[in-house]
Amino acid sequence: MNTLIGYQFDSPGNPIIHPDVVAECNAMALLFTQLPIDQIATLGMMDVYLDLRRAANELGTVYEKKPEQGDGFYRRNREQLEKLQKLCSTHAIALMKEIETLDPELYAKNKEKMNRL
Repeated sequence: MNTLIGYQFDSPGNPIIHPDVVAECNAMALLFTQLPIDQIATLGMMDVYLDLRRAANELGTVYEKKPEQGDGFYRRNREQLEKLQKLCSTHAIALMKEIETLDPELYAKNKEKMNRL
């Protein structure tokens, strides 16, 4: 989500992809609250779950003041946004490896799409 949002404001002519960024981040955070925590704990993935839920909540907080072209938003928030992006990317890479191990056919079918994300 953070990566997609960044493309909106990197040049004046870009279309707005997410008109309500905070709602998008909050919806993502809500999805995490609906996951079956007992199964997540059984799989030993609580740290990943908590990291991603926290990242979604933090992004919602960061984007509460909607960025505008030229307002210095990314310069002011760069450190926090880069930290969250790195955290999510690390988990995405681990998830891709897990998918490749558990379902090689699904991995092969979606590899290009997953790599873009």
